[in-house]
Amino acid sequence: MPWCPKCGNEYEEGVKECSECKVALVDEYPEKLSMKLLVTIESESNADKLTDYLKYSGIDSITELNDDNEYDIYVPKKKFYKAEEAFKGFYIATKQEEQLKEIKERLDEKGVDLDSIKVKNKGKAEEDWGIDSQEEETREDVSIEDALLSEVTEANDIVKLVDADEKTKKAIQEAVSDTLSDEEDDLKISTKAKKQYESKDDKYKDYESTFYTFTIFGVIGLIVVVLQLAGVFKFLNPISLGVMGVLFLYFVVVGIDAKIKMGKLKGEAKAEREMEKEFESYLDAALDERMLKSFDRHDSLELNYMDETAGIKKMLMAKFGEDLEGDYLDRFVEAYYDNRFDKD
Repeated sequence: MPWCPKCGNEYEEGVKECSECKVALVDEYPEKLSMKLLVTIESESNADKLTDYLKYSGIDSITELNDDNEYDIYVPKKKFYKAEEAFKGFYIATKQEEQLKEIKERLDEKGVDLDSIKVKNKGKAEEDWGIDSQEEETREDVSIEDALLSEVTEANDIVKLVDADEKTKKAIQEAVSDTLSDEEDDLKISTKAKKQYESKDDKYKDYESTFYTFTIFGVIGLIVVVLQLAGVFKFLNPISLGVMGVLFLYFVVVGIDAKIKMGKLKGEAKAEREMEKEFESYLDAALDERMLKSFDRHDSLELNYMDETAGIKKMLMAKFGEDLEGDYLDRFVEAYYDNRFDKD
């Protein structure tokens, strides 16, 4: 049976084009329809690295070159949140590698050979930072690369980890600082501007507004056309009258169509409201600030926000089922988080 590659509708044999999308049908169900866009990456090499990383994590993916010559990476909808977690790890690791490369290039320009720089014993470095090192293995030596990629790099205090003269320390500090303050995203990763989920209530209100607006203008316009035909008004020529008649009739048809869609959405909107009340009641009882922070895996506020919202989504899917629509769940969790936990 033929399928539409865009909307996924199935057609009888012999049909060649989708009546809704006006595109040619295909013989097999499009795999992409069961996938969701994870991320868009400009660099082909990084796109390949990410797909390899996802495969290693047990997640299949599809890569497509879009109209902007960027690489859209899709993953199965049922594994989307697992893919998000995998992507965060990939992003951090790859970003650190590129930061290290940039730091080395900046130091080369200053005449500093990074490989010749000695690093303090890791245990000594931790003592400098007031960290209580109980484990014997923390006393082993670390490389300059390990030091530069450690958390202290973010504090721009890397000089505490190296044994070098003041000039070299200053050069390292400047290279690290300039690299971390560089606003350009070397990974060239951009999240695709995806359409925000629109609640059933919002859709209902949109159709309601369309119904009243188009119906009122359409009916008033048709009344004017009828009065013109009856000879009450004589300010339109026959051609203009015909065009206006068709236009106002179209307005009425749009209004009727909106009314039909309102009827279909009314029950769905009520069911969605009730579902969200269940979500809220469950989370209010099961989730507090302490549990929310238990989801944190990073030092970055932005990444921890992703950790926390991902944790809330997992709670809801575990309680209410894995088949919850992804975009709908994203919208609900973001709104719930902002209302309950966002102090800004």
